[in-house]
Amino acid sequence: MAKDIDEYIATSPADVRPILRKIRATIRAAAPGAHEIISYRMPAFRMHGVLVYFAAFKAHIGLYPPISGDAGLKKALAPYAGPKGNLKFPLDRPIPYALIRRIVRLRVKQDRLKAQRTAERIRKPQSQVVREAVQDYADRVGRLSERERRQMLATIDTIIGRRPTRTAAAVDRELDAIRTARQSGGRRHRS
Repeated sequence: MAKDIDEYIATSPADVRPILRKIRATIRAAAPGAHEIISYRMPAFRMHGVLVYFAAFKAHIGLYPPISGDAGLKKALAPYAGPKGNLKFPLDRPIPYALIRRIVRLRVKQDRLKAQRTAERIRKPQSQVVREAVQDYADRVGRLSERERRQMLATIDTIIGRRPTRTAAAVDRELDAIRTARQSGGRRHRS
């Protein structure tokens, strides 16, 4: 298993290496603040979360995860869409580097927005976050009666009001393990 993207490219077939290098350079240019990692045995770039993964296969280059949030871009990517929405760029056709650049720019924008939302949520009390989630769910679904909504909020208030089952130190240790795993691009292992 490759330890970094250089090693991944070096162990790929010789005819695919220039393509992988150019994809890497395209992603770097579109996301200059992103860190290179190997995750799920594939090269990946991450900021707050993983932006994109790419991998070489026998007949194509795969790009993950599926793209959403831009109808024009999704339409342009339709010829490359795989069965689950992941992208497959055939090796016997020119690789659309301009599309890859657009994908990465969209993913950077989505990543920053998600990080902002998370930061805003962290600053709020847990009860307020949960209440907003219930209200958002009720608004989207539109099927909760006022009585059901009040009952749901009362139940949540009861749950939140309970004493914690773990010590603050245990929670801090787990959060540290998560941060370390995210920084190294790996998964955390529970002890």
